[in-house]
This record gives sequence, C-alpha cells and structure tokens, in this order.
Amino acid sequence: MTHPLGGELLAYSDLDGTHGAGPARGEALATLARTARERVLVAGPHDPELIDAILDGASDLTLLVRARADAKVLTARYPAATVYSGDLAALDATLDADTAYDAIVALAGLDRLTGPEVDRPKWTDVLGRLTRRLRPDGVLLLGMANPLGVHRLTAPPTPPADQDWTGDLGGPGFDAVVAALGRPVVRAYGGFPSPVEPTVLVGSDTPDSGVLQAALVRTGAGTGSLADPGRVAARALRSQAAMPVAAAWFLVAGSTPDADLPSSVPGSDRPDVRTLEEAISLAAVKRDLPAVRELLTAWQRGPSGVPADQVIVEPAGLTALSAGVEPVEALRRLAAFLTHHGYAHAWPAEGVADLTVALAAMAGIELDPADVPTGEPAVTWHDLVAERDELARLLADAQAQRAAYQQLADEREQKLRETLHLVELLSTSGPARMGRAFVGGVRVARRTARRFRLR
Repeated sequence: MTHPLGGELLAYSDLDGTHGAGPARGEALATLARTARERVLVAGPHDPELIDAILDGASDLTLLVRARADAKVLTARYPAATVYSGDLAALDATLDADTAYDAIVALAGLDRLTGPEVDRPKWTDVLGRLTRRLRPDGVLLLGMANPLGVHRLTAPPTPPADQDWTGDLGGPGFDAVVAALGRPVVRAYGGFPSPVEPTVLVGSDTPDSGVLQAALVRTGAGTGSLADPGRVAARALRSQAAMPVAAAWFLVAGSTPDADLPSSVPGSDRPDVRTLEEAISLAAVKRDLPAVRELLTAWQRGPSGVPADQVIVEPAGLTALSAGVEPVEALRRLAAFLTHHGYAHAWPAEGVADLTVALAAMAGIELDPADVPTGEPAVTWHDLVAERDELARLLADAQAQRAAYQQLADEREQKLRETLHLVELLSTSGPARMGRAFVGGVRVARRTARRFRLR
C-alpha cells in the first residue's frame, strides 16, 4: 500500500534514470544488501533487483521513495510491503516515536532522501534521522558519494542533472562520516567506478591484489574522460589509497558479524599475486630482460590472447581472469601501456609498433611490423596527451637528425670550398706558370720532331 507523506515529487522518477544516475543497483551492492534481516527500512531509490536480494532475509519491508511514480511501481511489485512517497523528514514525523527497524538500507546515499520543496538539510541531520530509527542492535547499510572520487577527478565538466538541485550532501570526508554514525563500523568499502552501480568494492583493510587490480582496470574509461578511471583506481589500490579516491563509500555499521561480509568484491584469497602487466613493468624498470622474456614466453604459450592486465602471475603459472582478444592485439596493448607509462626505455624501439615486434621476438615469435594492428583511437585526454608527447619526441629526434646531417653537409661544403680555393691559388703561382710553359714547350718539340720524321 502507498502512503503519501507530502512533499513528494509528481512528474519525476529516480528509478527510470531519466533525471539522473538512477537507483542504487548491481550485484556488488546486492552482496551487502543480503545482510539485512527482520524488519527492514529501505530509504531512497534502490533497483527492484536489489530489493529482491533484501527480501530473502526481511520479514517486514518498508520502502521510502520521494517520487510518486516510483512508489506506484514498488507497490505493484511488492504488495506486502509498506511504501511511503515523500522525504525522510516527513516520514520521521509520521512514524510513532518508538518505531524502529532491525536494518536500514540507504545505499543510494543521503542526498536523494529529500526534495526541492524544502530547504536543503545538513547531511548530519539526514543521517541522524536514519540512525534514530535503528534499533540498538540493528544494522545500517549506508552509501555516501565521494566528492573527490575518481569518477569526478577524471570526468570532464558536464551540465548538472535534474537530481542535482540539492547540491552535494556528501561533502564530508570518510572519517567525518564514520565519526557521525555513532555506531561501530563493521566493514567499510570503496566502490568503483560509479557511486550507484559499483562493480568493485575494495575494503578499507584489503591488501593489494592483482585480482582486484584486474577488476578495477576492467571498469574501463568513458569517451572524453581526462584519464582512465580504472587505471587510476588500480594505481590507488597499489599505493594503499583506494578509499580516498573511491567513487563512493559503503559502510556497514551495527552488529552484523564480520564473517558474514566479504573483504572485497570480487573476493580474492590471493593478495600477493601481481598482474602480468605489472610484473613485466617491474622487470623493465630493472632492465631485467631475461625475466621479461620468461614472462612473455609463458604468456604466449598459455593465455596469449588475454590482455596482460587481465592475467595474474602465480607460482603455478599464469591465470586468465577475462576473455581474450587476438594475440597480436594483446601484445600491442601491452606495448602501448609500456610506451605511454614510461617503461619502454629497456628496448631500442621507436613507437608502439616497433615495441610490439620486439616483445614478440622476445617470446620467440617473428612478427612483421605491417601486421601490427593500429589499435583503437585514444578516448581519454591522458591518452591523447601521451600520443602527442610521443609524436613530439619523434619529431624532435627527426629534427635533431636533420640538423646533424645539415651540419655535416655544411662542413663538407666548407672543406670543398677551401680545396677549390687552394687549387685556384696554386694554378696562378710562379711554379705553376713555369710548369705550364715547360709542358707547352715539350708539346711544341714533339710536334716539330714529328714533322721532320714525316719529311
């Protein structure tokens, strides 16, 4: 049954995604949502499939959305649930003072629990209304967008969406959010690449792992991005700085046993393994070409078509984590990474195509430079700048070579002029004239002698 609270949005929907980022969704968040038990309040826009994951452990379900159209959709799908349409302040005023829940799920964040008709509340006030409705032994699943997340740091300026009228209620840092909860945080995650649909959750105490790095790289880059957010996130994980640059933080606070929660999504029981790409890069830094050759040979004999950033190096061998491409294309991608990130100094190669041929040769493969694919065009500003810098370097080398040839030609021309001048001087000197006179006399004598013989 639907219960209008007042202040609800009429010609608007958070669930259809036409006015903003859409609802919280995805299997990664469903993994957390399954920990909600008994009497559950779901506050904010959550995808129905995410709510289905909550139903497995919920005996009494209450849903709060701010749009009337969304409330109707949820009422039709969950007839046994209590559905409220309006903002959180109106719900707090409507409920009895002693109404409390065993679990509160607000994975979509705090900024979508209020509408434009009211003054923008402080994020601490919104959080306080949520925690007041939670039992002392209850569980809070909270999502908070990171205003300095990698999704914003690498994105070009975009016009605001309809949902952005309230501004950014997720302004505080991670530590401020934890302090304001007033409850122990059982587990904290950094979500990538999106605040509403993270596919990778990195725990605050999760060690660096090649499996997680590969998963972060798979999140990919959007066209027009300033840099590849997946690459930035993988580097942050390598530096133990994933939480500060996460697109959002997802906190599990309360009495949920830690054993019921994964340390990361996807899970990894191999925290010490590296990706093949990272292993080759480290060997290239040390100029350890035998190690590079060994890794390349094992790659080409095994998962040769799987990109190097999706292969992990284990003591037993190489393990592929995703589907493959053409082996030559996988080699070209590795060569492009080594070139654009400053690891190609170990090879005397000019450009990505030459380095691809060199890498193939180290693996025992004879490759014609004409067979190296050109690759996809750069889609990030970082890649465009890298391509520009590479072209600028090649142009500088060509200009330096041209200048050297020009200097050599000028020097030879100067020596030639000096030689011609010396010849000219010698041809006009006294000994030269005497020599010419002597030669001329000899020629005259020979002609005279020839005439006397003919007579």
